[in-house]
Amino acid sequence: MQEDPAPRTVAVPPDLAAALRSAPRAKAFFETLAHTYRREYVQWIEGAKGQDTRRDRVARAVTLLEQEKKTR
Repeated sequence: MQEDPAPRTVAVPPDLAAALRSAPRAKAFFETLAHTYRREYVQWIEGAKGQDTRRDRVARAVTLLEQEKKTR
């Protein structure tokens, strides 16, 4: 088994990226999170079936990130 030297990145959806731009504290905390926690936030948001649910999840994610809460 070999270690993969490539950095692990998470594609942040545009709606979450826009919300984080308007919430600097949430964005700063999100950027400190490990890959796994970032991925969990993104998967939770992308798992929403409707636009209303997705919008609510983005808002909730920003609130949680401002409180410096991880997904677990």
